[in-house]
Amino acid sequence: MEEFMISLRGYDMAQVSESIAKGERAIASDDAAFRQVIREELSSLNLRRRIRGYAPHQVKRAISDIVEQLD
Repeated sequence: MEEFMISLRGYDMAQVSESIAKGERAIASDDAAFRQVIREELSSLNLRRRIRGYAPHQVKRAISDIVEQLD
């Protein structure tokens, strides 16, 4: 997983880590249906903000890159 900067009002680290891991598993998968489900999930992901979370701009870019790879 990519390392993200920590920001004062960033995204929940556990939620981001879980979402990125799902995306990476989907990319490695040969199951087209699984890839589609995860692509849709990541496309509509609503990340929680926390004090001291991952930098939003970096997370958004990483999620977007995963979604592109799943297309």
